[in-house]
Amino acid sequence: MNGDEAHAETYYLFVGTDREPANHMTLSGGRYVDRLERRDGAWAIVDRVCVVEWNAESVSQITDDVIAMMADSMRVASHDTTDPSYDRPLVALRGR
Repeated sequence: MNGDEAHAETYYLFVGTDREPANHMTLSGGRYVDRLERRDGAWAIVDRVCVVEWNAESVSQITDDVIAMMADSMRVASHDTTDPSYDRPLVALRGR
């Protein structure tokens, strides 16, 4: 960071599925290289380069049975203040 300018590098992992063909899955990983600026007291990304490190096509092995088995350790996104990102302090319940 230098005054009102900063640089950041963020890694991403993308997993996407399609309805057709059945069970098709795309996997990709890479980095976002960003330049941020503080303007009027707020930080924002002003430039971004997306660097794709790898990309693959596959077949999904995630069945309804697998999802049911994982249900105790997963929470569904709610996109409001009941979402886990608002939990303070965050407490992950394990071994329920």
